Amino acid sequence: MLGFHNPYMIQQMLNNVDFRPFTICLYGIKIFMASIPDNNNYEGFASSFMYKYKQKQSVIWQKIEGGLFSISIFQDGEMVKQFQDITASSVWNQTNLLRNCDGVDLFGINHPLVQFKFKEQYERLFPKTCTLDDWNNERIMRHMFKLYLKKHVPRNEDLWYRVLYRWYNQKSTIIEIKSFICDVYNDNHKISMREFRAWRAMFEAIGCKNITPFKRDISDMEFWNCAKDSKGDIETILNLFSNGLLNTKQNSTIRNNEFENYKDTTNVFWYSLRESLDSNPNGSNGKIRILSIVAENFIYEELMENLQVPFFKVT
Repeated sequence: MLGFHNPYMIQQMLNNVDFRPFTICLYGIKIFMASIPDNNNYEGFASSFMYKYKQKQSVIWQKIEGGLFSISIFQDGEMVKQFQDITASSVWNQTNLLRNCDGVDLFGINHPLVQFKFKEQYERLFPKTCTLDDWNNERIMRHMFKLYLKKHVPRNEDLWYRVLYRWYNQKSTIIEIKSFICDVYNDNHKISMREFRAWRAMFEAIGCKNITPFKRDISDMEFWNCAKDSKGDIETILNLFSNGLLNTKQNSTIRNNEFENYKDTTNVFWYSLRESLDSNPNGSNGKIRILSIVAENFIYEELMENLQVPFFKVT
């Protein structure tokens, strides 16, 4: 009548349940895992099993609370004895039961399945997205890697770290995603579409933004940035594309009337770079971002002379 016999109904009722009790077997004893907390100090952990105490079948209830390990022994629904101590081993020594067994094992804490559940519960605390400020938090970033990328990155699990480290520490906040990742691979590896989608998903989740100024019918290149404020980078990459300075399959033509007096590529280049400088934030609360693919090929004196800007604007 209520549908409890229906597997679909059961699954629907369990969908939002974070923890489901389960049993493990140690020393020939079936231990019921009643509670596994979502913290890393085991506070709130509870387990139980059946065993004889003073020749009578009893329920052995174990829990960790207030920094103490406790064992409560129940017979016929009533607690007949309780022990407490600062470690699992010391509290079990007080009971004079199962003296050949390890107290931590009897609690069930060391069992591989229990450790996996601890890790699973703890990771529920982490969000599915983060900000650029979290890039230095190894736990959060490893969690993001496991969520989005781990199944799709071949061989080296540290590749994602090398990609983010290089991006975070380079002068420009802009990358062309495919060439950048392939360069970090440093081999002939070709990124599959599935792997590429995984990289995209991770970048979006950790605060990056796709700032590509054209559609895929123009080029399959993709430009991303890792700046807290993307406006300057968006305008920079758009200026470079509009002025024909991005190496895409089909560069747009120069349509701005201001370029009529600039008949050669060199002048167009310097004009575009000047626009990029003007559109980027600068000052004590920000930094000027010049695309590394353009500016790093020139010395400071050349930049200052052609852009007609002071030294501090190009450093």
